[in-house]
Amino acid sequence: YYLSMRQRPDSIGSVVVRSSLPSETLATALRETLRQLDPEQPAYDISTLDARIMNSLGARRAPMALIGVFAGSALLLSVVGLYGLLSFLVGQRHGEFGVRLAMGAQARDLFAAVLGQGGRLIAVGLCIGLLLALYVTQLLRTQLFGVTAFDPLTFSTVLLVLAGTGLAACLLPARHAARVDPMMVLRAD
Repeated sequence: YYLSMRQRPDSIGSVVVRSSLPSETLATALRETLRQLDPEQPAYDISTLDARIMNSLGARRAPMALIGVFAGSALLLSVVGLYGLLSFLVGQRHGEFGVRLAMGAQARDLFAAVLGQGGRLIAVGLCIGLLLALYVTQLLRTQLFGVTAFDPLTFSTVLLVLAGTGLAACLLPARHAARVDPMMVLRAD
């Protein structure tokens, strides 16, 4: 929009120039032209429009980086929590797994059972999280720039990342369940 000097007098003026010249050459030419027109006028803070846009976004970069750090921390905490829960459950069922193996169960069946238990926990968490995300994005619709409130690519990427990290957290406890030594369990009981 345009405000004339009569509407809003200001002691600082700006000139915007569009050119195909390199920025250094254009800056030198602008300074020289301004010096010829009025030697008393200072020419300072000459920069490209891209540089000005990057500077204007600088204040938003720090909070976005902080959000990224917190999101990564939350993902790490959820993976560690899921791993801890499944490790605890496997530890509680240690005797059961040993008896099953002694009775002829296959290690891969125990592995699949623990992985399935973790998968069910992950699926419930993802469903609840997806429903909450759909609700919250409708509330924050005005704050989203460049994406719609329901962006399928974003939602599917997040679901895949969360499911993948969740399943990765389930692998180690499932492996421990499959490697239970039945003789050690039977001797302990």
